[in-house]
Amino acid sequence: MKHTAKARFAITRIPDRTLLLVAAACSAAVTLLHLGIAVGGPPWYRWFGAPGLAARIESGSALVPVLLTVAVAALFAVWACYALSGAGVIRRLPLLRIGLFAIAGIYLLRGIPVVPEVLALARGAFPLRYAVFSAFSLFAGVVYLWGGLRIRRAPAASGAQVPV
Repeated sequence: MKHTAKARFAITRIPDRTLLLVAAACSAAVTLLHLGIAVGGPPWYRWFGAPGLAARIESGSALVPVLLTVAVAALFAVWACYALSGAGVIRRLPLLRIGLFAIAGIYLLRGIPVVPEVLALARGAFPLRYAVFSAFSLFAGVVYLWGGLRIRRAPAASGAQVPV
């Protein structure tokens, strides 16, 4: 009982800023991963679960898959900026709290399949990497949600950074 109380106390003492810095690091890592996929070409597209895009590249239509992948990387970079804004590292971005919750929701939706994927993995019917991707997404969604819940609202007219 005593151990549980200490663990609960330790978890609640995580600074608000740290959660959003971890969230930013998650999105930045995904940004870099997508840029790596664009550079890595068809083998990377296949390994990360996009065989259709790999086939388009091999058929000579590389522009669309690469542009799509770079656009997705840019989206994740924006998400990292929202987490950095919530942490007070950069200026306050528009619709910050709504943005953080929307990002959390998307990551959480992507992470929900981790349970059936782990069950399929136990039967040998699923690649480990897909379950890892889902677990990572679930983790990122939790830190975005938790960080978003813990930031305080800054005065709307002041344009001040979010107090942490």
